[in-house]
Amino acid sequence: MSGISEERLRQAVCEAGELLDASLPDADGCSHTFSPAFGEKMDRLLRRRKRLALYRNLQRAACLFLVFLIGGAVLLSTNAQARQLVFGWVREQLEHSQDYVHQGPVIPSETTKVYTLPQPEGYWLEEASWMRDLGDVLYRNDQGLYIDFSYQYETDKSSSMLSIVTDHADKISVTVQELPADLYLSHDSDASNTIVWSDPDTGALLQLTAFLGQEDLLALAETVVCKEQEDVLHHQVGVPPEYDLSYERQCTGYFRQDYYDDQRDLSLTLCCQTTSGIGDNLIPPAWYAKTAVQVGASPALFYPGYPDSRRNTLIWTDQEHQSLVYLEGTLTQADLIALAEGLTPFAE
Repeated sequence: MSGISEERLRQAVCEAGELLDASLPDADGCSHTFSPAFGEKMDRLLRRRKRLALYRNLQRAACLFLVFLIGGAVLLSTNAQARQLVFGWVREQLEHSQDYVHQGPVIPSETTKVYTLPQPEGYWLEEASWMRDLGDVLYRNDQGLYIDFSYQYETDKSSSMLSIVTDHADKISVTVQELPADLYLSHDSDASNTIVWSDPDTGALLQLTAFLGQEDLLALAETVVCKEQEDVLHHQVGVPPEYDLSYERQCTGYFRQDYYDDQRDLSLTLCCQTTSGIGDNLIPPAWYAKTAVQVGASPALFYPGYPDSRRNTLIWTDQEHQSLVYLEGTLTQADLIALAEGLTPFAE
């Protein structure tokens, strides 16, 4: 039997691509509404791509993944030692990047822990967000230089990866808190550097990027602290305990929290924003139907069916903190007001 020529293989790939393209539905006929939590997560990832020289790359060639999957399956089926080593976060070397992907069993999302980086001297907190499977904190200083710390999990409800572009950086093996770590030092002395490591006790993959040299960056990584999830619920004051926190984001003068009651299929979104806040615009369009109501002694506006037909929104001003408070959920007007009157979102 004669072999297949390279030219014929190229032609076959092109023909397969054309057939696949023809089988897909028209883009104009496809529509999908993503959840607010998913939208927030994707917005945050896109913002990171714009500001970091070494960071996430969520695009992976399907053919490379398939080759890795098939090759890995053959290796694991014949090598018990390889099976033991590969389960967890694995680094794959590609032409222009080092990709960290998770292999093997995942962990329940309810068991994840939170990692925090204490605020470094001379920096202020510009943005922070937490989800069950992902956390990110961004600090910045007067020179405009940032420190970005993040962690992520592979859980039964989520999947992610981390990619470090290595075209202009060297990888050095180091340790962080007695754990093996990869340090990526940029060839440009004015660029940021990155450390990546994983914690086998929790299953987390951690990353720290900053405009710091090797020694200072390693010293900063040593200050990272692991906490229980409950330790970071800064503003969960008055929200019924049956609601689980699914997402939290903090910026200067702004925070947002999403909650979900799995038993009753009910959801809540709570936002607070000061006059100097840099978060989302909380005010619905002026033309949207609304009703004047009261939250305690504060005038409030109730927006029925906003932002969608299943949800309603209540907006009022916290006079003490001169902040706008936004409460949205799958609740009636009376239930939203009752819940709002029990909230003290700025309590420490």
